[in-house]
Amino acid sequence: MERERLGSRLGFILLSAGCAIGCGNVWKFPWMCGQYGGGGFVLIYVLCLLLLGLPVMTMEFAVGRAAQASPLHMYQKLERKGQKWHIHGYVAFFGNIALMAFYTVVTGWIVYYFVKFLTGQTENLGFVAMITNPGVNVTYLAVTVIVAFTILCFNLQGGLERISKYMMTLLLVLMFALVIAYFCYCVYFYGGRWVANPYNPRISSRKQHVVMGTLIDRDGTVLAYTDEDGRRRYNGSAATRKAVCQVVGDSGGKVSTGADTFHAQFLLGFRSSIFERLADAFTGTTQRGDDVRLTISERLSRYISEQFPAGKRGAVVVLNYKTNEILAMVSMPQFDPTNMDSALSDEAAGALINRATQGLYPPGSTFKIVTLASALENLPDLNDFAFDCTGYYPVGNYAVTDGSAHGVQTLSDAFARSCNTTFAALSQDLGYEMLGNTAEEMGFNRNFMFSDLIVYNSSYPIDDLSAEDLAWSAIGQGRVLATPMHMALIAATIANRGVMNEPRLVAQITTAQGGNRALLSHAGGRRVLGEDVAARLEKEMIRVVKSGTGKRAALDNGYTVAGKTGSAEASNDKSIESHAWFVGYITNDSAPYAICVLVENGGSGGGVAAPLARKTLQKAIHLGL
Repeated sequence: MERERLGSRLGFILLSAGCAIGCGNVWKFPWMCGQYGGGGFVLIYVLCLLLLGLPVMTMEFAVGRAAQASPLHMYQKLERKGQKWHIHGYVAFFGNIALMAFYTVVTGWIVYYFVKFLTGQTENLGFVAMITNPGVNVTYLAVTVIVAFTILCFNLQGGLERISKYMMTLLLVLMFALVIAYFCYCVYFYGGRWVANPYNPRISSRKQHVVMGTLIDRDGTVLAYTDEDGRRRYNGSAATRKAVCQVVGDSGGKVSTGADTFHAQFLLGFRSSIFERLADAFTGTTQRGDDVRLTISERLSRYISEQFPAGKRGAVVVLNYKTNEILAMVSMPQFDPTNMDSALSDEAAGALINRATQGLYPPGSTFKIVTLASALENLPDLNDFAFDCTGYYPVGNYAVTDGSAHGVQTLSDAFARSCNTTFAALSQDLGYEMLGNTAEEMGFNRNFMFSDLIVYNSSYPIDDLSAEDLAWSAIGQGRVLATPMHMALIAATIANRGVMNEPRLVAQITTAQGGNRALLSHAGGRRVLGEDVAARLEKEMIRVVKSGTGKRAALDNGYTVAGKTGSAEASNDKSIESHAWFVGYITNDSAPYAICVLVENGGSGGGVAAPLARKTLQKAIHLGL
């Protein structure tokens, strides 16, 4: 019988590529390298491919062409008398069988998932459930083997070569389509950020030819505008300029997160259509960018700046948890955008950093909201929970301490008193995996690249924590870090019965012609907590303000505040005061305000942050925002 041959060089190339390209190389491998910073490994991997893989592949092709036989027989055909190369033929033979045993199973899994997605059965699609089901595994393994052997029953050209041409061509088309689709996705969702990058030379160039649009607050107060000479101007009040400096930014783009830079795509007319530009060209009108109305209140921002403890650094964030609007985002220290030298002075060192969105701090006892949420979701019989607080809880080689011994107390008592030892003990019942899962669901270790602003990623350690590391993380210390904006979002999430929404900074975009431009796309709400868990958290946070550590945040006139204080150790040096935190919200629908107050090295959260939160919430109610 005459040995079969491939019909063309293309068939050989596509068949070889089909053998070399797998799901691991196409998706899993690069994804894992990107996820865990494996750039150095990729370099070594490529070098090994060139130094080891290429010679071996060349040898395989050469031996195959010379012998014109299967791996089992080609060494027997080519080896000299007395040589033992044929042993490797048996190794190759059984190696192929082992690979087939593995890949047929994996291919069966892929077929199973394909069928499930094709039929819309995507709920409860778990890997463990699949591999522990013998019926599923055997069925789809059989399907894979039958299809494969059916193809192999045809001759080489009519079976394997033909199917390889079709499938590899389809794969290449699919990969190309995915690249194009991903490019379009990135341009649509992140193109504005590329445009707004302060290092983009197109911004400076465009400022020479386009009148930059006006920035206004929610009430119509002008925050930044462009004068007749093309110079960027800011509000006439120094107090206003400083209060909103981080939100607005500066003309030089030193504050890259400010609206003047981050929303340059609108302010400089990058979103203008070709028809708008042609109309300006025909009429001889200087092109003008869009006007952007922000959700923030200049009056509230200025009030917060005035009330913030003198000489202290920190941030205050106020959200409307019904509309997801950012009402205030104040960062201290501040600077005057009309005098950028002030931002570089010793007094204002670090003023260019927006501490509300870029500052990462240990959240201290405000993180007990997350720990309590995890306990409510994962631990049974919490109603019977009781812990004898002695003020000292040994764990590992260390001990978590509290200010005083609280005695035997319930979980509700411990939360209201912000008892460290109780929550350290609770963390041992939860374990690092359950607590870590809850933390990640509530936004830790997540990408906070929102449409209107960038919030730095809060972090929670998810590796196999020691007992003492777990205890410290449960009370918001150790390696736990959070931004004030994120903690305000957590408060808003509880107010929204467990749904976390994307914050909004842009309220309206008006074109030079007076029309309204479509806002940036915002992600829908994401449920992170069960409604019953959120309701229980609210109950406990109300108690914190009514009778616990947050009493100085309480409001009168019928408004109920739910909150949590925190005093986060900033250093092992006990002479350095703790960061003062307050996180909370008003439960009344008529005043849907969530707030986070952080005062760096302010001391007590209940003594410093809570009173400022109360004043801020009172002002927001008075302004009717």
